[in-house]
Amino acid sequence: MWLLLYLQISLNQQFEYMMTTGKKNIELLDFLHNELELSDKDMAVALKHQEFDNGPLPMLLWQYGLVDLQQLEQILDWLYNES
Repeated sequence: MWLLLYLQISLNQQFEYMMTTGKKNIELLDFLHNELELSDKDMAVALKHQEFDNGPLPMLLWQYGLVDLQQLEQILDWLYNES
């Protein structure tokens, strides 16, 4: 599950991320893992970059080539429908 990606991030960062991650972000991570079948490693890379870039996760996934434009559109549609 997406929780495995926390193994690739230091314990302090894990705790900080879990404390700041809202329910919607957790649901987004579940969507990315279950529907788009992103690997834990890919999501860990994006989350790591999000710490430094402070960019929206979907855009970081696309920027680093972890999702294509069609997948980005699926993510944005999901976010729109969940709001």
